[in-house]
Amino acid sequence: MNEHIIESQIHTKPYKMTLQPQLLKKDQLNSLNKNIMPLLKRQGIELKDVGESFKTLLSPLRMERIKENRPFYLILKGSSHSKKPVTVLINPASK
Repeated sequence: MNEHIIESQIHTKPYKMTLQPQLLKKDQLNSLNKNIMPLLKRQGIELKDVGESFKTLLSPLRMERIKENRPFYLILKGSSHSKKPVTVLINPASK
């Protein structure tokens, strides 16, 4: 008996989750709106373009850097043409 094993591979596009601020706790949401969102808006970056999780976005080390007006890196999602994420330097001190 010949048994033919058919293997099928499902090709799916990776789902890019958009950050959902409504899922945050109140103190995290306040920190996001007070510290991070003004910096993103000044750079012309929308929250849907950020390729990081809230855990890394609101990390204590990053929050310390923001409060001290020190630059930090932010990872953005790649465009539809380029799947590679883009790293951007955000400088809170520059206006």
